[in-house]
Amino acid sequence: MVKKIWKDQFDILVKEGAGVISREDVDGAVDMIVLDKIDPQVFVSNLEVLIQGYSSSLNFAASGVESKEPSPSVHHSDITRRAPAFPLWFYAAYPDVMKWFDEWQKKCMQTVDCDLDKLATETMKLFGLKMEDIENTNNSVLNNEKQHRPNELKNLVKNYKDKTGKNLEVVVEEFSESDIYTGQEMLKAVGTENNFTLIAEITTKFYLELEKNYKELFTDQTGLLASAGILDAQWYVFSGQINANEIIDIAKETIKSADPLLNFITELEIKLLGVDTPNMDESSVRRACEEQKGNIEGAIQKTKKEYKGEPRIISDIKIFMDSDKFDQFKIGLGITKKKQKRWFGL
Repeated sequence: MVKKIWKDQFDILVKEGAGVISREDVDGAVDMIVLDKIDPQVFVSNLEVLIQGYSSSLNFAASGVESKEPSPSVHHSDITRRAPAFPLWFYAAYPDVMKWFDEWQKKCMQTVDCDLDKLATETMKLFGLKMEDIENTNNSVLNNEKQHRPNELKNLVKNYKDKTGKNLEVVVEEFSESDIYTGQEMLKAVGTENNFTLIAEITTKFYLELEKNYKELFTDQTGLLASAGILDAQWYVFSGQINANEIIDIAKETIKSADPLLNFITELEIKLLGVDTPNMDESSVRRACEEQKGNIEGAIQKTKKEYKGEPRIISDIKIFMDSDKFDQFKIGLGITKKKQKRWFGL
């Protein structure tokens, strides 16, 4: 899921011809960024600094997450200081590494016993390379655009961490609004059976938390069900891949069924799987989800018995309820400001 979010954004940049990333490097860059937990909002802010006046359809910027200030080191890399062998995505995600590398090169060049050959050798070490690597591979360490590939850049980042002992500047703050990683790791840690049960567990947790603490804000169960679905599918919704009204419609269609929560989550999973597998026909998507209905039901019942409250679930709901930027969604769910003021005693 997290890798898909980043890959979708890089694919947009490739299609736009923005010169930010080469198509051949997308998968490697995504692996690096996810491993290092790069903050998507700071990344976008940095990219805007690096390409002044840049206009893009990047969906991170419209994800519903608060905008963030660019990281300090990105200002070091103005257009006159950028090395063309380094791609812009790397400058945006690792500006502190680039600043350190520039300063390291200058210091090395000022050393009395450091000639150009020695500088080249020491530089290659930072990238995990030897001279024979370049000679034997006909310079294939660079991509088709004559820029460093993710594999070598990964070594540079590792050397930065090892030699400075510092954390990366653009690393996401755990449990912040733009932390798209922690929830994914927590779910892996508890050993969910598959993606179907994963979605069922999280949607049920949102539903239980909403029912326990926010029930009075909703006109009926339809809005409560839909809110749980929107919160679980928030990256699909806030990135524009799914319209919130589609989830509200699912809630309206399933609320009168024998088991509203089970049927709502099943239909929600059909919707999400359809987005994730655009080449799969609709009947096959539905059949795949229907075949998992027993596992989905088991996950719902297990969660109902075991859920006692989780910081990430509570935090996501609070942000959703408190922030004005989600008013368009809340109005569709029947949550008006008047109801919120009455509920919070204002």
